[in-house]
Amino acid sequence: MCGIFGIYDINYNNNIINNVVKGLQKLQHRGKCSYGFSYINKYNELTTVKNQGNMREYDININTKWCIGHVRYTTSGKSVSDQFISDNEIQPLSGFTSTNKICIVHNGNIPNILGHDTEYLLNMIISNADNIEESLINVMNTIPASYSLIVMY
Repeated sequence: MCGIFGIYDINYNNNIINNVVKGLQKLQHRGKCSYGFSYINKYNELTTVKNQGNMREYDININTKWCIGHVRYTTSGKSVSDQFISDNEIQPLSGFTSTNKICIVHNGNIPNILGHDTEYLLNMIISNADNIEESLINVMNTIPASYSLIVMY
């Protein structure tokens, strides 16, 4: 069980990141192993904050249109049996295509995946990211499981 939260606005706003942080704090009961959030600023630069443990207080005064976040209860990856969670398993996970940045947060557990299931999903999305809609439809038609995703593209 994890918690995911995201906000999108058509206008740049300096409250979006802090509102995502507050949303993740309210979802803290769904995961206390780690947390992370990502946003893209008005210069199209991707920033990701990741940490172990409970969601901390942040006061970030940066204009953005979107921010996504995740609080983790470990169910997959190498960190399942460890106390320490590797940074590459803390969400959001991001990747790059030739033209776009993609960031995802995932809640669920996909059976029969060796390794980190969110990384598997990200790689599936990136493999056909030239058409994000088709890529997401392919993921939903291919992965027989119950899960939630927020994708920042």
